[in-house]
Amino acid sequence: MKRRRTWLLASVALLLAVLGNWWLNQRGDRNTGRTDRPVATFDYALSDYRATLFDAEGKVSLRVAGPRLEHDPATREARLEQPRFELPGNDAAWTGRADRAVLARDDDTLALIGNVVAERPHPRGTVTIEAERLDHDRRAAQLVSDRQVRVRQAGDELTGGTLVYFMNDDRVELENDVHAIYRRDVGDAADVDSRGDRDPAPGTGSDER
Repeated sequence: MKRRRTWLLASVALLLAVLGNWWLNQRGDRNTGRTDRPVATFDYALSDYRATLFDAEGKVSLRVAGPRLEHDPATREARLEQPRFELPGNDAAWTGRADRAVLARDDDTLALIGNVVAERPHPRGTVTIEAERLDHDRRAAQLVSDRQVRVRQAGDELTGGTLVYFMNDDRVELENDVHAIYRRDVGDAADVDSRGDRDPAPGTGSDER
């Protein structure tokens, strides 16, 4: 009888030990997933920054500044908040702003997103591009948009569904439902609608067409 009681007490003690160990492990698993900070998806972040990027030949290809930059190590992309940018050109640089941007280091592209405004000085008047998205391909020296854009200069206005701007040639191609307004003089406007492809060049007035 004594042996049976001893065996029963030992079994109960073993059971309690197993249950206690399980309970502690469960608490440990729950605590492991808890954190006081959100999980970071970037390896570094910069605040109130200014950055200059160079091409393979050592020439400045991009200057950008803004309140915050976060770099994602997995995609090698930098996410920019409210960026202000400068894109050097042959004659004059493009400058502008956007709500946000994504800088892809491997592809040498800068995607400007949300209320994008880019401007460049020109003898005939400042050239302004307005779009919801504008991609800068640094290798090809192009500004590209697959969404509706508007190009303005000295009262002239062009809108289209897509845009390709060749920075080295100072040439713009607009396609898909293109509309143009050329103003020769104050109060004298010529409206042109086009359903085909157009290849207007900034700085070309309506009196030459």
